[in-house]
Amino acid sequence: MKRITLAEYLYSETHTRGECSGRVADVIKGVALVGKIIYRQVRWAGLENMLGETGAINVQGEEVKRLDEYSNDRFIEVFQRNRLIGSMISEEMGERLMIDGDPLAAEFLMTLDPLDGSSNIDVDVTIGSIFALFQRTGGFDNGEFRLPRGEEMVACGYVLYGAASYFVYWMQGFGVCVFNLDMPIGEYVLITNDLKVPVESSIYSVNEANYRKWAPDTQKVVDYLRAGREKSTGRYIGSLVADFHRNLLKGGVYLYPGEAENPEGKIRLLYEAAPLGKLVTMAGGKASTGRQNILDIIPDTPHQRCPTILGSAKVIEEIEKIYAEFK
Repeated sequence: MKRITLAEYLYSETHTRGECSGRVADVIKGVALVGKIIYRQVRWAGLENMLGETGAINVQGEEVKRLDEYSNDRFIEVFQRNRLIGSMISEEMGERLMIDGDPLAAEFLMTLDPLDGSSNIDVDVTIGSIFALFQRTGGFDNGEFRLPRGEEMVACGYVLYGAASYFVYWMQGFGVCVFNLDMPIGEYVLITNDLKVPVESSIYSVNEANYRKWAPDTQKVVDYLRAGREKSTGRYIGSLVADFHRNLLKGGVYLYPGEAENPEGKIRLLYEAAPLGKLVTMAGGKASTGRQNILDIIPDTPHQRCPTILGSAKVIEEIEKIYAEFK
């Protein structure tokens, strides 16, 4: 069977669909390039003194890992060159970055978690880069900057760095695509261009060590997932992008709910919950806070957090019914 590379696929599928699709495809190729650079560095990190912290604290109040900083810098470097991104919001930056050049001339806003799973970097657990792409509108760079809803995305996805590297993305007008990096030729090769998440699954992924911190509604949800269904299988890695990838392929639900004293939870809306939420939605699943579609949330701040439930549609519908019992 002929292997189709990412570049070949994007050209064949987008070159007849107008200028916007072509420019989105160019951004996708840029993300793939950064992914290959980061994957190479992740694989050699122990030999090149890239493990551990830099000593800095990011806007989240978290210690910055060397690979966090490296990954963020590589995204900036690549997209400064191609001039498609006018501005960038990243987990590793306190403020929105205006890319060199005229931001009014560039077409897109990118939101980005350059290296998700920082706490797992030093112990060789699967990690990844998450991104979302928004087309600039009158509100983005026209005097007043407007933070967009997830529903407004034109592309999103993640690059996974583990035993293998996978690039999973969606772009407007297409299905969810999965590519696997073929190391000898240095290219991402197509696995499927229409991934669908199973409607139902026994898998649930949540950090049950936080059970005592949760409000009664969330405790009831997890009790239902654990023991209230015909089957239940707990699977939790503790790396968002790795847990999400498994459940996207095999079905199930990923939860990082709010806590009684921290109702917004931990997951950032613009560059974690929303892009993964859009991805799973376009694969036939759902993205919810338990009470609201994540893609409908209008962000107040670039680093806003939200309770996050992602996965198989039927399971999430049952979860939402439980939350609805609590006012």
